[in-house]
Amino acid sequence: MLNYGLAIASMIGAILAVSVLLNRNLGLGRKLLATGILSWGIWMGAAWFLVGFQLRSIWLGILVLAGAYAIFHGRSQKSVHLTLIKKVGWNLLTILGLLFLMGLLLGRWYPPIPSAIQVEMPLRKGVYAISQGGSNGATNPIHHGAVQSERLAIDWVKLNGWGSRASGINPGNLDQHEIFRDTVFSPIDGIMIDRCDSVPNAKLGHPDTLNNPLGNFVRINFRDSLELVLAHLQPASISPVPGDSVQIGDVLGLVGNSGEVSEPHLQMSISNDRGWAVPILIEGVFPVLNRRFYYSP
Repeated sequence: MLNYGLAIASMIGAILAVSVLLNRNLGLGRKLLATGILSWGIWMGAAWFLVGFQLRSIWLGILVLAGAYAIFHGRSQKSVHLTLIKKVGWNLLTILGLLFLMGLLLGRWYPPIPSAIQVEMPLRKGVYAISQGGSNGATNPIHHGAVQSERLAIDWVKLNGWGSRASGINPGNLDQHEIFRDTVFSPIDGIMIDRCDSVPNAKLGHPDTLNNPLGNFVRINFRDSLELVLAHLQPASISPVPGDSVQIGDVLGLVGNSGEVSEPHLQMSISNDRGWAVPILIEGVFPVLNRRFYYSP
């Protein structure tokens, strides 16, 4: 049901942005301002990995056409006087849009070098997107409120041709998720220091809260004082054992649905020797909600 809610909220926001442009009771400047704020927030923050990134491109085309229509008619039509209630309503919408935009911008904070750690892609068989990630609760709501070492964790999903992470908004089985059983590669050189390989996959929509919340995971020490964790892996799929050296590109295991997770994805986080989360860079960029990464072997 959560997926349905996120998808519906995303579509309502997209429709609202277009409807503002087509509203004849607003002046042209107010239309463009309100739509610009809403559209930026929707483009960055809507659950496009659920409904499909191709739909985002279609929505952008509709938005451009609606904007052209508003500009054309705005030149030949005087702005209609708004009642006090409408003025307050649209000013409130603008303020909320600005607050949402600020939250998304903060969530997309680009950490300066050397505080951030550059690592390689842990997944290498297609197009991947970040379903959760960023430096605040706007784009990383679950991890941001988690334990300190996971506050900057990111969740990976794999996209199909439509740009969605699965066939359907709320698929009924694990195999409908593109990332399920995808191979996980080591993104760093290091030493395996811990792993769990025995937690069964949870049922869709029923997080396993009784066992390790990370499910099956690998923990790798690198650069002496940093730890990388890759979580929610398949049971009995992890190759290295504690004490093994791993190199960039070595196979670690397969993506599963183990632990406290509602659907298949790969969780990735880095922490330092004080237990503080460390920001991650992938291909030189901060991986936040809706950022896509393309990998062609």
